[in-house]
Amino acid sequence: MNVPVAATSPLRIDLGIHGMTCASCVARAERALKKVPGVQEVAVNLATESARILVTPSDQVEARLKRAVRDAATSRSRPTPPLMRRLNQPGPVLARSLWARRCRSL
Repeated sequence: MNVPVAATSPLRIDLGIHGMTCASCVARAERALKKVPGVQEVAVNLATESARILVTPSDQVEARLKRAVRDAATSRSRPTPPLMRRLNQPGPVLARSLWARRCRSL
């Protein structure tokens, strides 16, 4: 007797990604999210600083997605010297996010 296996429907997750400043940040976030196992579709929006992800439900999938984005934002080993000088200045420059530190357009 063949019993049909119930397919789990994909889960849509909206994830906030704050601090992206350019198209390079968006592309980096999309690449990182697509590498997470079970991800079927990814759409990252710079204007709303969010990602809409279609993923196969699994344990801790949201934590894996957040970790992938965080790791993509901090994957550079050391900031460039001009960026180091900017980050050491007082004022609003210190409020830069992980994405801003990663972005080459600073």
